[in-house]
Amino acid sequence: MFQGADTAFVVTEWDEICALTPGDFKANLKEPVVFDGRNCFNIETMKEAGLNYYSVGRPVVKTEKELV
Repeated sequence: MFQGADTAFVVTEWDEICALTPGDFKANLKEPVVFDGRNCFNIETMKEAGLNYYSVGRPVVKTEKELV
């Protein structure tokens, strides 16, 4: 679906998108960065997985590796 992409932008709440796991993102993205415009994912789950996770109206989750 997004293999080799630089980052993921979530702009829909379709079941197949919301069913993705943090592992799906980590395994397929060049950098573990997800922008979630629909708040489909749990903040703590994304944090525990080590993803840089940006969601609308909620706190930002960043790994120790800061993005430039």
